[in-house]
Amino acid sequence: MRIHFVLMVIVCGCADLHLPDAQAFDTDTSTDDTNVSNTDDTETDTATQDSTDTQSDTGMDTATQDDTETDTQCRGLADFSPCALTTTPEYPLDICVDGHCVSPGCDDASCNPPGPHFPLADTYMRVCYSDVESISCPLDDSPFAGQDAQHGWDVTHTIDQRFPVDTDTGDTETAAPATVTDLVTGLMWQTTGIWYEPWVFWEDARNRCSDLYHAGYNDWRLPDVYELMSIVNLGRPSYVYMFDAAYVFTTFRADRFWTSTTQSGQSDFAWTVNFQYGHVVPLAKSNTYYDVYAVCVRSMPTSGRTLTGSNVSGERIVTDSTNQLTWQGCAAGLAAEDCAQGTILEANWEGALLYCATLDFAGHTDWRLPDAVELASIVDYRFNDPSIQSDLFPQTPPLPFWTSTARALFPYEEGWIVDFSSGHRTLRDKSADGAIRCVRDDL
Repeated sequence: MRIHFVLMVIVCGCADLHLPDAQAFDTDTSTDDTNVSNTDDTETDTATQDSTDTQSDTGMDTATQDDTETDTQCRGLADFSPCALTTTPEYPLDICVDGHCVSPGCDDASCNPPGPHFPLADTYMRVCYSDVESISCPLDDSPFAGQDAQHGWDVTHTIDQRFPVDTDTGDTETAAPATVTDLVTGLMWQTTGIWYEPWVFWEDARNRCSDLYHAGYNDWRLPDVYELMSIVNLGRPSYVYMFDAAYVFTTFRADRFWTSTTQSGQSDFAWTVNFQYGHVVPLAKSNTYYDVYAVCVRSMPTSGRTLTGSNVSGERIVTDSTNQLTWQGCAAGLAAEDCAQGTILEANWEGALLYCATLDFAGHTDWRLPDAVELASIVDYRFNDPSIQSDLFPQTPPLPFWTSTARALFPYEEGWIVDFSSGHRTLRDKSADGAIRCVRDDL
């Protein structure tokens, strides 16, 4: 089922509306298909292998502990609880995931974390838009209500409250601080000595961070995809950089950076974050076509996120207690406790906003379309087709889902989507259809 513009099919039952066809992601004429695995504003990502893994990767990093020992130390513990796993090479972080001790960055998707281990940051989006202009953020169920700029940490805080700069330590030549700590996520970032060399391979980036001694710390690591996404500034209307160059990350380059997260089904690809455009796409770990750099992060998980599925009056919901969010357990259009009834509902960006703003579901009417950070947080990069925990979110279609975040550079034409076939976060024309999953603040 499809809905168009203002959801007249649902609101008034008018079934004779013209519906737009889905539009493709941004592409250009790049022809190198040995290094890339999906799309970017300046690249056409074409995988060189078929993804055969549908819901898990089976390979694990070679460890000196047997499965019995590994299971014993994580038995009964929540995800992200610390554990100890001896591997070759040795990695700086070992955590429990689904009762197993794993080392994120182990060169296999089975070692990927199941989600972010920190409180979610906001997107920096502070303006609301119609399809022709910037507008005062609309209220309630008005057209274009429920946009990114209307909720979240950014509504009540300024950037300096998130990233207080340490002016006591730093690079004497650039006067830049050596580190910056994100007070929302608790992550400490390397801000000087970043590895800017051409064609940095993924394994070298991972090992370089693991071996780094910087600003008095030796527990640095290559960030996972959730960590690196957390510092992208989606509110910047610029092709130049998608981070706070003027205030915080003064030594960052507007380019691609490696994460420790391996692509599910393609173990020779890893996820990257593009700080020129904001896209999250995988590249070949031995890529020699694009420059990909490495920045390091530190801090241990303080409390792993817990997702809990339940049913309210026969309707599926999923609760994120760490971030105080409740998710619509079934994609829009699907129903029942196992989401096995109904037909997937798709809409353009305005229609997706209105669907969530007017949704009466599981005893609540305060639903909204999630922003680009929130929706990416329920991607599980251990899986693909769909890239989500299917026991929590059953029957999720491997489709692009709309977020409430407009593209700051072309806010009237494009918005951010998360593609649950693989986990890509990229752009889509607002007139195109996308799937919908709503969220509400469970305060």
